[in-house]
Amino acid sequence: MIGQHPLLYGLPEFTMLRFDYVEEFINVVNDYRIGAHQNNISDLQLNVVGDLRAIAEVVYKDQSNTSIELAYTFLKQHAHYRTTAFFSMLQEAIAPKRVVFKAPIYSKKIEFMKNFPSNAYFIHLVRHPKDQVQSCLKYGKLIYAQALKIKNSNEFREQQIHDIKKKILLYGLNGYEAWLHAQDNIDSFLSTVSPNHKYRIRSESVVSTPRDALVNICQFLKINHDDLSIDRMLNPQTSVFATIGPDSAPYGNDSIFLSHPTIDFDHRVFSRDLEGLPLEVKRKAESYGY
Repeated sequence: MIGQHPLLYGLPEFTMLRFDYVEEFINVVNDYRIGAHQNNISDLQLNVVGDLRAIAEVVYKDQSNTSIELAYTFLKQHAHYRTTAFFSMLQEAIAPKRVVFKAPIYSKKIEFMKNFPSNAYFIHLVRHPKDQVQSCLKYGKLIYAQALKIKNSNEFREQQIHDIKKKILLYGLNGYEAWLHAQDNIDSFLSTVSPNHKYRIRSESVVSTPRDALVNICQFLKINHDDLSIDRMLNPQTSVFATIGPDSAPYGNDSIFLSHPTIDFDHRVFSRDLEGLPLEVKRKAESYGY
């Protein structure tokens, strides 16, 4: 949504900055390419697709199997770059628009956040822990269903079916712990950021009163918030990244949204209570206004 503002440029999930050098990132890309060929892709490897699509679009103005391959070659040509320098190069290509991206993987380890630009603005989008856990379980079950279809066509190994099902069960048991771990990491990192460069907002506010929420975000980013700009932000499906990508890099964002790129602002039901949550999770949620 935010990246559709006329003065901004929204990338898909961009995860390269968790590494110090492009060469380190390329190693994970190589694992992804091998895994894709063998239908055996881990969660970590999957978190390179957004970067590949971003490079293909920014550098080659295209997202096809050919441009994804060119993006991979472009990465190898800059393997010696620090990821911060590579990101700056993309920023320069996108200028005068400002770059916006989100990537939940950064919240898994606080050291993943060390390479963010020093002048960046951070929006901490929080969600009720019950809704967050249910959303992740829904996504996991979707992946499991897709895996079963592939298995039925004899292209998916039995072990992978077992591994995916195990992950779903584990997240059902440990989802609140994962939510708390991510929020603790984010809060710890943001404690080092200047107050006028960080902003927290609940996702429920964005969905229930989107115009008001987006106006507040624009004010935080010091950009205009006229009706035309807000209308653009309310239509994220118009992004060049809001669709399933080519076979070699199909996702790079929420696969459910990419399959049906719409946001239902009128029929969302949110959790209200904190009953039954672990004590530390409840305290953290209360600190966010839940």
